[in-house]
Amino acid sequence: MVGRIVEAGRLEPASLFARFDFPRAALFEAHRHWRLARQQGPAAKPREVATYTHELTHYLQYTTTPYGLFLQWCRVLQNRATINMVQALVEGGCAVAPPLLRNLPPMPPEVAEQVEIYLGTWLNTETMVNSLNGDSERRSDLIAHFCDDMARMDQGLFPLRPPLQGLHPAFLGVQELLAAFIAHTNGTAHQAGNPYPIYPDGIDRAALAREAATELTQEDRSILGTTDLLDVLGGNGNPFGVASIIEGAATAAEYWDTGLPFEEFVARVTAGDAALQLYHAPLLRALDSVRTRDLEEFLLSFGAICELALFAPLLPQHAPLRLLSPGFRQLLPAVRFADILSVAGRVRPMRGRADHLRYLGELCGALGWVPPSELVRHDLQGAELATDPLCHIYWTAQRWRAQVDSTCFLGVDHFLSDASPLGDAWRDSFDFVINDFSDRTTFHRNKDFLRSMTTRSLNMLGMQAIMLADSLVLAAPYASHDGDEKNWMTEWLRGRFTQLFGGDFPELRFE
Repeated sequence: MVGRIVEAGRLEPASLFARFDFPRAALFEAHRHWRLARQQGPAAKPREVATYTHELTHYLQYTTTPYGLFLQWCRVLQNRATINMVQALVEGGCAVAPPLLRNLPPMPPEVAEQVEIYLGTWLNTETMVNSLNGDSERRSDLIAHFCDDMARMDQGLFPLRPPLQGLHPAFLGVQELLAAFIAHTNGTAHQAGNPYPIYPDGIDRAALAREAATELTQEDRSILGTTDLLDVLGGNGNPFGVASIIEGAATAAEYWDTGLPFEEFVARVTAGDAALQLYHAPLLRALDSVRTRDLEEFLLSFGAICELALFAPLLPQHAPLRLLSPGFRQLLPAVRFADILSVAGRVRPMRGRADHLRYLGELCGALGWVPPSELVRHDLQGAELATDPLCHIYWTAQRWRAQVDSTCFLGVDHFLSDASPLGDAWRDSFDFVINDFSDRTTFHRNKDFLRSMTTRSLNMLGMQAIMLADSLVLAAPYASHDGDEKNWMTEWLRGRFTQLFGGDFPELRFE
């Protein structure tokens, strides 16, 4: 079942828009038949329903957890570094041709000095992001280039790139850069007459400074060394990595509310198909730790464990909480997942949704971690009416967790079919902004929010292309069955590039 799902739908992490290989009507029809079947007894989700649930789980992972928002903010830092780099090259009279990561032009010394700073920011943010999101192949490639540069220096030659830092100094550097970026961006918006900040602030810079002055423990050094080794050797199919946790949670969501016997579920995830190892490995690991033979209890507990793995105090706003529970290992999702499973066997599984806070509290108590409820409370204390669309999603999610239901992102099928005002509000805030079905593209009904999310995506795709792509001919983030849509994307990004860099960009287009 899961092998077909991988082909039937995909969430694009860069855009956060979803694509499906079936018509929109097929999803609604499959959902109707499944609900009718569930009235008669257990029923597996049809391919279309399971696919939608799977990809929506990914969307929620990337938008409603500290892990997801931190990754998105890191990309914003990289966008700014790319803009600064290109502007320095243009002002210095240097040619700019993508991909800049492999194609830097000859530069005067004063330009090279500026570019090295911006490229160092981009590279060290990239290697940290690659480790946090489980993209071991890209991180391994960056490390290999760094090793080549070290060999080049041994021969008396200049390195081609700025040096790579370790994960810990890169994380500390990104924290300070994000704090400075948020303060500058909000200050600029205020000076321009914007009544609301772009990003929530409330960042304790003194706590960031104390954190930066804290020495790593030997245990943390060992964990970081192991992480580096797994990134170099593991590959993106690593069943113990972050990607596997993310896919495992989405796979578990396919079984939610199916009523299948526990034994049938176990038989499916132990089928032994090597192609599904990335999806099934975390479920198999959890089956050895979560002491239950009830499918609903297991899925609730496993979903809570996976969400807890992504609920690390990663944001700059969380610096005081990191000082309360020090240790770098708790910031790495894959390590968090393994640590949670190491104590899960001693904690009674969730008996229902109302048992969620007790379950997370006991897991975090056993590990000495700050529980998600405390992160949520802390976030809401400093939350403002920020206009950045991803911040709006994230802080709205924390309000739902605190004020409506702490499990509102576990087993979300009931919200998808709930016709009440509560269901409408959930979908408005947390369903896909753009859905690409095989026959049509659907868009969020809040057009200002839609435009903010879309232009954010176009800007990110453009900056990534400058650094990584061989040309400025870009794949459209959604297909759309209206030919004018790709023309609009092209014109918007060309205008953005002209505003930032000057000149025309006739080669830039979306296909």
